[in-house]
Amino acid sequence: MAFASADAPAPAQGRAASTTLALLEYQRDLCDTIAGRVLNHWTGLAALAEDEQQNRVREFVLEKQLSDLAGSRSISDLIDRFLPDAGRETTDETAASLRRLANVARETCDVVALPTAPQQAFSDRMTALLDRFEFERVELGRLLVVAEDDLAKALEPYLFHIQRAGVEAEGEYLAYLDSIREKPKAPTMAELMRSWHAAVYTPKVTPTKRALSAYLQARSVQDVRQIGASCRVLATQVIKLLRDDEAFQAPDDRVTPMLRPIYIEMRSLATSCTAGNQRKVDRHFATMQTKLQTAATFMARYKIRP
Repeated sequence: MAFASADAPAPAQGRAASTTLALLEYQRDLCDTIAGRVLNHWTGLAALAEDEQQNRVREFVLEKQLSDLAGSRSISDLIDRFLPDAGRETTDETAASLRRLANVARETCDVVALPTAPQQAFSDRMTALLDRFEFERVELGRLLVVAEDDLAKALEPYLFHIQRAGVEAEGEYLAYLDSIREKPKAPTMAELMRSWHAAVYTPKVTPTKRALSAYLQARSVQDVRQIGASCRVLATQVIKLLRDDEAFQAPDDRVTPMLRPIYIEMRSLATSCTAGNQRKVDRHFATMQTKLQTAATFMARYKIRP
């Protein structure tokens, strides 16, 4: 995505490094100025909620600062174009220092373009970036010394191209902004599983689990009347559950074939219990426990239980 005008001239021979430095300082100053405008606008929004402040500030940037920001991006394109020649004119160390400056300058402009609330955090981040730029500029000063007048002369042929590119490339810059905007992260499988477990699985299986708990309580005290009644309730609940396919449709499709067999055994247990066949009850109970343990071991990776 090119922002700089194609007819922007190449630096004169031997001037690529000084031209690159001049562009970098101009870009830094431009985005620092835009940041000041953003912060001034932000100050008048203090009464609004933080999210609304951020929305209003971003609207201000798009409505009032778009051309200048597109111009700043055109400077990055010019710098990328001139850096190889700057490296050939100087040393690898100087070229690396110029590249570090270019990275900081571009990041600074990107942060201004997408200001993030709260205001103080945005201000602190801008200060840190400008401090980094100054540090890198001092380091570069050991390697590349250019008089201020020479920097001004090196910059002059590009000011018109930067301004024109800023006006002409607003649409491209919006596309660039979208490319650097933080995208919502897709939920992890663990997050999907925990959400499904809380929102779908647990509500749907709770009536059956309660019925099973009542049966186990009656069984523990050998209350024959309560055993019979609780088995009938369990049978009703588990049959209803097994008709609900959604209850077992976990995001991790390896879980579904583990869960349904647990409740199939539970249904067989309840049916055998209602018929008074204790031997079958014990067999189905043991099988159900084995299947339950298998599912529990697998689902533990998501910190949930069947």
